[in-house]
Amino acid sequence: QLAGAEAYAIPREPGRVAFDADELAGPLVVRAPRRGERFVPFGGAERRLKTLLIDAKVPRWDRGRVPVVEAGGAVIWIGKLRRGAAARVTARTRRVLELALVPLAESDCGR
Repeated sequence: QLAGAEAYAIPREPGRVAFDADELAGPLVVRAPRRGERFVPFGGAERRLKTLLIDAKVPRWDRGRVPVVEAGGAVIWIGKLRRGAAARVTARTRRVLELALVPLAESDCGR
């Protein structure tokens, strides 16, 4: 969902996240984690994605199914776990892109 930034409230639920739409480069891609991948979380230092998933207590058999969202080749969100440091919503933000994870059973896919 793309929205104007005036009076926008940043989502607090783990399944929703907001980005400065003008700061995102390239198309958005949703994919599985890659071996050896690194990630810069919001407010933190660069970490290996595998370490982040282990620390979040994601079982080994589920780690390959965690959605990774990237923009322009950079990871911007590890679905429901951590938001990346890129494209923060600030007072200067004009357009906000809000992403939400919706289970396939609840989506409009296939209807």
